[in-house]
Amino acid sequence: MKLVSRVSMAFKKDNAVDKVKFGSGVLACLSQPTVAASFPNLPVPVANLQEINDVLNEAVVAVQTTGSRQSKTALKNAVTDWTSAFGITGTYIGMVAQGNDQLINEAGYLATKSVSQPKQKPGLATDFQATINGFKGAILAGTQTPVAEAAAYVVYAFPDGVSVNFTENTMIITVEGKSIYINTVTQKKTEMYNLPSSAAFNVGMYAINSAGVGPATATQKVVTQ
Repeated sequence: MKLVSRVSMAFKKDNAVDKVKFGSGVLACLSQPTVAASFPNLPVPVANLQEINDVLNEAVVAVQTTGSRQSKTALKNAVTDWTSAFGITGTYIGMVAQGNDQLINEAGYLATKSVSQPKQKPGLATDFQATINGFKGAILAGTQTPVAEAAAYVVYAFPDGVSVNFTENTMIITVEGKSIYINTVTQKKTEMYNLPSSAAFNVGMYAINSAGVGPATATQKVVTQ
């Protein structure tokens, strides 16, 4: 576990008057050239944020002055628009700042510390089943219950005489004394360990997402040390 700085969203619970004050502070910060340069792609432009903040301020004044039902309805709508706009902006500030307290504060938002839990590896597919599905040369395999922490699944099939072993994130497929090493990673680069020394390997990669498997690269020959 470690402490990570994030943008506090406590301002969403402020009353309308305090929202206007907070918005004015954010606008003053984001209008500074040095700060604007750090956040070049605001989801809501500063000019629009200014207009939204002004509308909320006018709605507050109208309620305080008239107290009419119409003014209260207008205030409710203005609060909703304000909360959405400054909330979206806060989320963007946090994404760009990447835990940098100073950047968050320079944008007029409040940095808050929270505990980040390390991502856990998926558990076992306890009700895994594999069977024929009624078509020649086809297998139906999977699990009825989603595996906790899983983002995708890898299903493999091999004939007798082939062995499959696992070392950390590497699947090792061995056929007649020769092994194929397959790493499954979430980063764009990986290091493969426990390979034989002074051995030549043809190495390639492909990417996957929820739509399926992307094209494989051409392989490159690497001789281990």
